[in-house]
Amino acid sequence: MGPDGCVYAPPCGAGRVLRVNCATGEFELIGPELPGGTWKYAAAVLGPDGCMYAPPCSAGRVLRVDCAKGAVELLHPDLGPTPHKYHCAVLAPDGCVYSAPNDAGRVLRVDCARREVRLIGPELGGRGKWVAAALGSDGCVYAPPCNYNRVLRVDCLARKVECIGPDLALTGEAGGQGAWVSAVTGPDGNVYA
Repeated sequence: MGPDGCVYAPPCGAGRVLRVNCATGEFELIGPELPGGTWKYAAAVLGPDGCMYAPPCSAGRVLRVDCAKGAVELLHPDLGPTPHKYHCAVLAPDGCVYSAPNDAGRVLRVDCARREVRLIGPELGGRGKWVAAALGSDGCVYAPPCNYNRVLRVDCLARKVECIGPDLALTGEAGGQGAWVSAVTGPDGNVYA
């Protein structure tokens, strides 16, 4: 929900951003028709600046919606035509949005204050690696494996990306088949999937 009390939805198969006014029940499509076919955007998060950020799933660029102005823009650079790049977004204490790579190779970091998009950490091979993430009580972003074998941790302050814990494929719990597809931070500060 935006600071204006409206709900914003980035387009997945649609062409434009949907804004729903919760007070009146009215809705409208805002911004220009966005390029690309289906699965343009699959996640969004509200940034510290009151704008919505959506990492590109099959779109090429990060989507930014200024909720106060109803303005829609695409941030540079273009991350290319790879489908299903990112499926999640988490706002971290450093004021940046992080996305764990699904079919992309590296973690996406969006500096909301600078409107700067960067890829951080090592190249991580494979497809369908992580589709969900949550913020831990230590300020790190954690992503449970979907079709990967280990948990991804992003230390946002150090900008360090690493896979942690045991190889879950060896336990029969992961390594394919969409092992975990959601994550939430519990009241105890731990991440649950």
